[in-house]
Amino acid sequence: MAEAKAWDGTQLHAVAGGSVYGTAILDDPTTVSRDPVFIVGNRIATEGDTRSHTGEWVQFEADRLHVLPGFVDVHVHGGGGHDAMSGDPDDIQGMGRFHARHGTTALAPTTGTAPKDTILNAARAVGEAMTRPTRGARIVGAHIEGPFINPTWAGAQNPAHIVDIDLRFVRQLAATEAVKLMTFAPELPGGGELTKELLRHGIVPVMGHTGATWAQTAAAADLGVVQATHTYNAMLGLHHREPGALGRILLDDRIQGQLIADNIHVHPGAMDLLWHCKGPLGVMLITDAIRAVGLPEGEYDFGRLPVTVKDGACRLPDGTLAGSIATMDVCLRNLMGATGLDLTEVWQASSLVPAGSLKLDYTIGHFATGCMADIAIVDDDINVAATIVGGRVQYLDSAYADRISGTPRP
Repeated sequence: MAEAKAWDGTQLHAVAGGSVYGTAILDDPTTVSRDPVFIVGNRIATEGDTRSHTGEWVQFEADRLHVLPGFVDVHVHGGGGHDAMSGDPDDIQGMGRFHARHGTTALAPTTGTAPKDTILNAARAVGEAMTRPTRGARIVGAHIEGPFINPTWAGAQNPAHIVDIDLRFVRQLAATEAVKLMTFAPELPGGGELTKELLRHGIVPVMGHTGATWAQTAAAADLGVVQATHTYNAMLGLHHREPGALGRILLDDRIQGQLIADNIHVHPGAMDLLWHCKGPLGVMLITDAIRAVGLPEGEYDFGRLPVTVKDGACRLPDGTLAGSIATMDVCLRNLMGATGLDLTEVWQASSLVPAGSLKLDYTIGHFATGCMADIAIVDDDINVAATIVGGRVQYLDSAYADRISGTPRP
């Protein structure tokens, strides 16, 4: 791919000529349309809605490209040198600018296990970033991962800051109005009350970093846990005498599975198994990316723990995987390779399913009239040609600069 610009700014009125996915989710989600995607202001429109438009018409010519609902990443710690834990709204928006280069149009900056005041400050920074004009991917809320996790299954979470469940702290987080998800271990004392408290505040209960058994996982789902953090990783695995959290997640339709499809955290065969067990509405792609994604190999930190980025992986000194250096375009490409399916079958995992998990599927994740004009345009190999957020080009690969016709207006 040619050298790319991180910010274009052109306001579009249509994307025409490509293969369009996500236009018929109520009838047949595998439908591929060749009709243009019309945009009025920042939303998807019908052709009739555009007749009131005056002035120059600007469109992206997507011939021989795929027009997808923009990617939605609900589990991402950083990227391009930016970190969700910094407590700086500029850093949060910097994450959005970086990930927009890879087709992500919405993301939930994700914290790690840390002192409570650090987590709270990070959530407040996410809330502030949500109120600012979008430059890059839109910020849709914070995902709090920890500190209420099982120490045995801490993975790369900092064990020094794992604490007992504290509902007062949860209420403080909820008061920021920025928190949309929380990952915790439901088998911990107070896990049931925590689930109920999260639901009272409209926060999605997510199980992860957990030693929950089959029975405990089923009980968590009974109470309202609806999602599993990075399925397969940092959870009790499958055994024929104790199927564990993983076994229950694979078979329980109430629990959607996040998947880091970087071919490192999860073997392609295991990805295929997850897809066959859960189906297209049960799997959502995540990156779990840390701030080192997009940067050279070398030494970094994650949650104040030293990590090394080498050979496509990020690891603690003992070899434990510590987040990823994947992006959503890479994860979608790998999922297609693992399952042998094409975009018509798997596009939902990168947009519709994660959007729905946040109850945002009425505004993002597909192309119904009135939805936000959030679009990822990719080639056959899922290389990103352009990313459009709210009808405005937030990333344009220079190889496709001539695809914008009309007079661009900033």
